[in-house]
Amino acid sequence: MLKLLIGPLSLKWLAFCALWVVVFCNRAFFGHLLASYPLAEGHVYFLGAVAVLLFGLVLAELCILALVISARLAAIVLLLASSLLSFFTDQYGTVFDSVMVQNLFETQAAEAMNLMSLGLFLQALIFGLLPALGIALLPLSKTSLRAHLQPALGIGIGVGLALAAIAPATATFSSFFREHKALHYFTTPIYSVYGVAGYLKGVLSVDGDRVIMPTSSYAYIPTNDHAYDLVVLIVGETARADHFSLNGYARNTNPKLGRRPDVISFSQMTSCGTSTAVSVPCMFSYDKKSEFDQDSIFESMNVLDTLAKAGVDVLWRDNNSSSKHVADRVRYENYRDRALNTICDVECRDEGMLVGLQSWLTEAPNDKLIVLHQMGSHGPDYFHRYPAGFEQFQPACQTSELGDCSLDEITNAYDNSLLYTDHFIDKAIQLLEQNQGQYEVSLIYVSDHGESLGEQGLYLHGLPDLIAPEAQTHVPLLVWGGISSDIDLGATRKFKDLPFSHDDLPNVLLALFEVETDAFLDLPEPMIMIKPH
Repeated sequence: MLKLLIGPLSLKWLAFCALWVVVFCNRAFFGHLLASYPLAEGHVYFLGAVAVLLFGLVLAELCILALVISARLAAIVLLLASSLLSFFTDQYGTVFDSVMVQNLFETQAAEAMNLMSLGLFLQALIFGLLPALGIALLPLSKTSLRAHLQPALGIGIGVGLALAAIAPATATFSSFFREHKALHYFTTPIYSVYGVAGYLKGVLSVDGDRVIMPTSSYAYIPTNDHAYDLVVLIVGETARADHFSLNGYARNTNPKLGRRPDVISFSQMTSCGTSTAVSVPCMFSYDKKSEFDQDSIFESMNVLDTLAKAGVDVLWRDNNSSSKHVADRVRYENYRDRALNTICDVECRDEGMLVGLQSWLTEAPNDKLIVLHQMGSHGPDYFHRYPAGFEQFQPACQTSELGDCSLDEITNAYDNSLLYTDHFIDKAIQLLEQNQGQYEVSLIYVSDHGESLGEQGLYLHGLPDLIAPEAQTHVPLLVWGGISSDIDLGATRKFKDLPFSHDDLPNVLLALFEVETDAFLDLPEPMIMIKPH
């Protein structure tokens, strides 16, 4: 069997595998292509040329891989990988750029299991496993120089076909490449290979011994600040601003927070990215979104480092995948661990992160920042994101295979998860209210990114900025200040409908703790106003 797997493969079978992938694993690409170039408008020749171009590129890509491993094994890898990738692109509109590839590598086992479904199994079986098995069982031909030259010949043919497809219609293709740049995101496996290459380049460029460069030459809290500050920062997951009733959503998804007049909801908040891997490091970085490079998380101090340097006790509790290296140099606790999180049923709940905080606040008074990284509304299994008592909107989608549910059922399950987030934030505020005598207390809630729920056939999140809908970037931001808080709620409320972004978070945190530093970002408007001292 090993000989069959590593043996050569004739060019005709390599071409067959490339054609199979083009026809059966690029439904999303051709769907978008037909929407832009309808058959009824006479685009038959151009559509055929695009198909030949894609076939030539996939064949060349397969043959390049066949030079690295073996032709037969390369074909099997192509079939299996393409069948899996195309399922997520077809079902959810997922694009496998370098950020999405990073998300895949950082996904934990339990999270990955939530993506398993009958549809995924059938797709992998019919379009991946069965043809791959057929390729593996093809009789082994005699090894010869000609057999080993087949992949090199295939590269030449693939490139030649691609050029031949473009040559007769260069004007049309020039317009196509310029006006429809987003379409190449959906080519399987062309763009995913580009994504893997980008991810590996980023990983290999990180030196484990790299020195973290300071972003401030000084950071301290003035000695005349005699009151301890306590700030809870909740980093939400996958919450959409337009599904918060505090922002005018028709459903009451914020029943508890809506009864609190001291909660300010900012209606025009924009995320740094469309995935946790980008947004979480970016929101704590001193680089603005336009300048942010994911390598900077390994190169420069972030705002948590500055606060710790100034003497603030920083605690990060995580009920999500990780801090994405933001909390590498502060105290970190994993609350997806059932040994630590005491509130778990089908999964560990966000409110478990609040357990035990009161004793720490009482026993060790100091300036404190508590970051609570939620599981929030992480999809596609929204029905797992809340206890049964929060299933108010029904019928709610009860599967991770969103294609089996109506848009209303998906929305119901998603909105139920927001009800639980509302409950969690309210409980965090209650904890702060209990400590107003000892601390100046404040709370900030901001989601890392939004979510597509089926609009325009898009689901989940993670699309590149070029094509990401507003649903994936328009996020909720809530600010609460207690009686003893440094936040001037009246003055801050005047800013609630102005445009802000994740770029503003570092300045807000530094201002709340009254840190004197040269690390403040130069931004047009302050997001919150601080009471004069």
